[in-house]
Amino acid sequence: MNALQSLKTQYRLIPKVVEQAWHERDLGPLPLESELLLKCISDGGHKGQFLADAFLSTYRGDTFYHSLKDLTKLDAEAFRLFLEILHIHPIKRWSDDSLYTVEKQIKETLASEY
Repeated sequence: MNALQSLKTQYRLIPKVVEQAWHERDLGPLPLESELLLKCISDGGHKGQFLADAFLSTYRGDTFYHSLKDLTKLDAEAFRLFLEILHIHPIKRWSDDSLYTVEKQIKETLASEY
């Protein structure tokens, strides 16, 4: 095997090595803090509505009627929750039953506000 073939082989292995290291060290995205999310949504306001809509859009594919510029209006806690929401499907620690329960609680909270 020449040097170029060796480099190509090593280059193809990099993603596998990185993925394995992430799993071994649990360095992936943080799991959704559902209790904190539900509290923020029940507190209402722009932050609560934005996070509720983000969850429903990510989980069910509902239309997300916010501009991403609205992210600048979120505090650090809400921004972190937003990033966690974006990662709910890739994280294997979350079962669909858990996500469905969160969805139901969000919809109940939103329905009680009106």
